[in-house]
Amino acid sequence: MADNKLNSSAQTLDGGNLAQQILDSLTAEIAVLDSNGTIVAANKAWSQFAAENGGSTETTGVGVNYLDVCRRSTGDDSIAGETVCQGIEQILDGSKDLFKFEYPCHSPDQQRWFLMYVSRLETTDPYAVTTHLPITERKLTEQRLVVAERLAAIGEAMQGLSHEGRNAIQRAQAHIALLRSHLQDNIEGLELLEKIEKAQDHLLELYEDVKSYAAPIFLQCKPCRLDKLVEKVWSNVQSSAKSARFSLTDQAHDLTCEIDANAIGRVLQEVFKNAVAACADHPEIEVCFCNDALQGLPAVTLIVSDNGCGVPKENWEQAVHPFFTTKTHGTGLGLAVSKRIILAHDGEIHFGSPRLNGASVYITLPKSA
Repeated sequence: MADNKLNSSAQTLDGGNLAQQILDSLTAEIAVLDSNGTIVAANKAWSQFAAENGGSTETTGVGVNYLDVCRRSTGDDSIAGETVCQGIEQILDGSKDLFKFEYPCHSPDQQRWFLMYVSRLETTDPYAVTTHLPITERKLTEQRLVVAERLAAIGEAMQGLSHEGRNAIQRAQAHIALLRSHLQDNIEGLELLEKIEKAQDHLLELYEDVKSYAAPIFLQCKPCRLDKLVEKVWSNVQSSAKSARFSLTDQAHDLTCEIDANAIGRVLQEVFKNAVAACADHPEIEVCFCNDALQGLPAVTLIVSDNGCGVPKENWEQAVHPFFTTKTHGTGLGLAVSKRIILAHDGEIHFGSPRLNGASVYITLPKSA
């Protein structure tokens, strides 16, 4: 019986398929190129990635010249394609032992980065083995670290500026109080002083908002029903928006996500207040949910819509950037802070197709932290 097992294994391994079986067992996308750059072997992960991203065996499979594919790259990809061609050619002619290249390969619904390794296969004829490894998590972490460093620098600068600014404003306030005592009968002068004080208040608000924007975000994530959180936050906002009509529809099967309820509550409050402020006499606020995915993992998208004046499509991306505002008052940091909170949850927030002829804010959160 043992001999039969050995014979069976030998047949499996000696059938000429061992190399292909080994390639197919690896999760990285791998292709082997001959001396001309033609693909002579590719593993299952390579073929599967191509199929899932609009490719086919005719364009990226065995028999296709990979160097030609790279050379046909257009736009921003053309520079990367030429760099890859040169690297592969150096491997094939023996002038280089290893070539490495990082590149983005984003899809419509997620950002992706890969690290390409090209090494020489030592045989009678030169072959190059190309390996593509996913490095998306590393790149996203690097981006977050860069943002955190910049925000830390802003926060430190604002700490000192806020302290000195407050002292200066307090001195100005003392002089304004003294000046007011000399202008008791000058109505026009008193009105000007009131405008100066309002400008000072706005400056202090700006200091505090920038400090808040730059402050580090620490999350305490726990399972939370998003619909229950929405109802709770709206009940707080509704006291100042009693004429608003609110509706909530659920198109998702499970609305439980691992989130920091207080932090997401701040985001919802900011979005609700903006929605109400954008409406005229009879505000209508609609919240709906739908199942979604982030980086291939289950997620829930929450859409807040209003019947207000809306946001022009060309401003959708800018609207969540710092200091963007269309209001006569305000710092334009509310949604920027909200974006930081959502990104800290590995989620997404953006304006999208309006549902009530006003504006619609789309917030997508992963179900698991």
